[in-house]
Amino acid sequence: MTSRFPTALRRLGALLVLPGVLALTACTDTPDSPAGRGNIRAINVLPDTGAVQFQIEAVVLDTPDYLSTTTYFGYDSLTFDFNFDYASGLTDSTVRLATTELTVVPDTDYTLVLAGTQQAARIVTIELPEYTATGDITVVEAFALNLSFTAGDVDFYIGAPGFDPAAAMPVASNVGQEDLVSLGNIAAEEVQIVVTPAGTPGTELLRSEAATLNGDDRVFVSLVDSAGVVTSTYAALLIGEIGSARLVDESAPVRSQLAHAAQSEGAVDLYLEPEGGALTTPVFANVAFGDVTALVDVPVADDLAMLDLTLTAAGNPGAILREVAAIFADGQSVVQVVAGSNADDSLLVASLLNSRRPLADSAQLSFYNTILQQDQVDLYLLEEDEVFDRQTSPTLINNALLGSNLNQFRAPPGNYTFYIVRNDDDAILLGPLVLDIQAGDIRQFITTDSADPNVSTLIDIDLTSF
Repeated sequence: MTSRFPTALRRLGALLVLPGVLALTACTDTPDSPAGRGNIRAINVLPDTGAVQFQIEAVVLDTPDYLSTTTYFGYDSLTFDFNFDYASGLTDSTVRLATTELTVVPDTDYTLVLAGTQQAARIVTIELPEYTATGDITVVEAFALNLSFTAGDVDFYIGAPGFDPAAAMPVASNVGQEDLVSLGNIAAEEVQIVVTPAGTPGTELLRSEAATLNGDDRVFVSLVDSAGVVTSTYAALLIGEIGSARLVDESAPVRSQLAHAAQSEGAVDLYLEPEGGALTTPVFANVAFGDVTALVDVPVADDLAMLDLTLTAAGNPGAILREVAAIFADGQSVVQVVAGSNADDSLLVASLLNSRRPLADSAQLSFYNTILQQDQVDLYLLEEDEVFDRQTSPTLINNALLGSNLNQFRAPPGNYTFYIVRNDDDAILLGPLVLDIQAGDIRQFITTDSADPNVSTLIDIDLTSF
């Protein structure tokens, strides 16, 4: 599938096509009366932190998450403090990650890149003459930008889909960490971006999915670390005048694992086939209740494809229990969950999508309810020293039904006690169950039944790696 990149709409100032200047901006005195205006935006490439606050002085302009870009904000040619603060949500306070004092020069575009780590964040300032429209939609003003903090020095190649970098010249060579290199004007057409270690065209770090570059725009063609957002190590980020688009590696696999949470069902096989395809070999075979498989690569012919998911009794492809369709995209990580019961036609195969990007200060927890033996249940997650009280303790999920989902909320590290309580008569079905939660954890919990209708169980899936 081809990604289409948005055409820039902001067209101000005079066109000056000059090589990019990448430097930490120095502070200077400015006059009381501004001589004009400049434009400032932010990019968040801090891999171990959630969404941050981008501020001018104490005013929050936007809250970009990892690999997100804000719009431009226009300000007079005066001196301002631009800050990045972090409101983790774990406390009522915010933490100052990094700050820079910037003297705005008229008719200048600034991109403030938040880089590093949560404990050692820094701001890299990209300064360019303000972009203005030329009316020529056949070309795009392009720059190569290395925002990876693991790749080292790299070469950038841009060519028609399927091109061989060994038979081409790099458009930018020996691009170091945080370096910006002007590519001049390049054709606005469908391309692939290939990045290799410097001087080694036969070793591809990234071959992006195809994308169409729209003309009359300025675009940063950037290499970034995926950090668990997708299954490949690297991704490309196309940063234009009014937005950005992330391109995954075209070889980034879809990775899936199966959790069997349907207590009334025996062992199962799950087939994932192209639409209308015959059942050949199950991707997951002979999975018993309570089992969680390892992650496996799912064969997907295109970078976005509809697959038929067919659940059968183990070893018997003719005994079809459920058939559903699901869309898979390159780079996704999916937990397939078998839940419900074939006897009452509630059997389902759910697809749970989760980021696997760990955070430095907290865990990311998800809960999915598959309990069928109760009409409704309440889930509680309490700090270890908190006494459980049915009347006053806050619920994690209230009145949970089959399929109720709480996706990736954040929790500080520590020990917690978990309870499942029947909604209608306050009977405790599970708990107190102690959960040891560490910073950086990514956990998918699945609540389910047991052979005893008065006892529920918990399946714990570690999502901290691929």
